[in-house]
Amino acid sequence: MPCDDTDHDRNGDRMANAFPGNLIACSSTRVVALGQPILAVAHDHYGEWQVLHGDLMPDDEIAQICMACAVKRDPSLMELSDLPRGWIATRKSRYKRWKREILERPNDPIWVRILSFLFGLFRGKNSSD
Repeated sequence: MPCDDTDHDRNGDRMANAFPGNLIACSSTRVVALGQPILAVAHDHYGEWQVLHGDLMPDDEIAQICMACAVKRDPSLMELSDLPRGWIATRKSRYKRWKREILERPNDPIWVRILSFLFGLFRGKNSSD
């Protein structure tokens, strides 16, 4: 889904947003179209960003969201603008604090790495927030 706000630079988003105004992240339609909370943010080893909800399913459709729009929806994402490449930040609900961790399995595609991390997180295999 393309960004519907074409004037991020003119309306001051760039000043208030540490992410570049034209930065696009991979997400799912459940975040982009249905507004589900963002519970995982990954900055992969190649510099790409993913903005996801916590209960990914194999049939979820991939969508795109610009980070300026994502930050408008959830200002706590600003805390993650310095997330290094190869790291993921997660939380169990939109009201919890972000927890940062290194993404494991760097040679797997990003969706495989995020899914394996999230399945571990929501099954209780990773430490609590």
